[in-house]
Amino acid sequence: MAKRWWCPGDWLDEVCPVQVEDPAHAVICDGEGRWFLVDDDFRDAGETDPSATETQAMPLEPGDVVIWSYSETRGEFTVTVDADGSFTLDGVAPSDATQWWVPGEHDVLADTLGELVRERGLSAGVHLVEARHWSNDVALRFDVEDGAPWFTECAGVN
Repeated sequence: MAKRWWCPGDWLDEVCPVQVEDPAHAVICDGEGRWFLVDDDFRDAGETDPSATETQAMPLEPGDVVIWSYSETRGEFTVTVDADGSFTLDGVAPSDATQWWVPGEHDVLADTLGELVRERGLSAGVHLVEARHWSNDVALRFDVEDGAPWFTECAGVN
């Protein structure tokens, strides 16, 4: 099974500000018993006050429902683009791929391989591309047990 990378739905963009293997890994407690969902930059910077900005931290209370999406890598491929814009792939494109991108180039992504080649400026030549599958929304309820944060799948916001 492919590794899942989770991102809160409200934070989805071309560059996801948080991608964790377990949604609980994106949660911190501020020492006063307040819980926050924080992004990668916040954690990497060693910030100490998660209430300082809502763009980097979202307050959480036990029972809150957060909508998440996850992505799974479907494989890396080599695509050869000809001068006329036609292209060939060195394998079979995964049928459930919902995103194609050039690894490391966050602004070079598309919903389909054809769109990636034709509309995202892949020049004639050989390129490494990656196929990913993004899930639909997944509702997860936040809880704390023995001082540890965790999420449980639920039907949605009450």
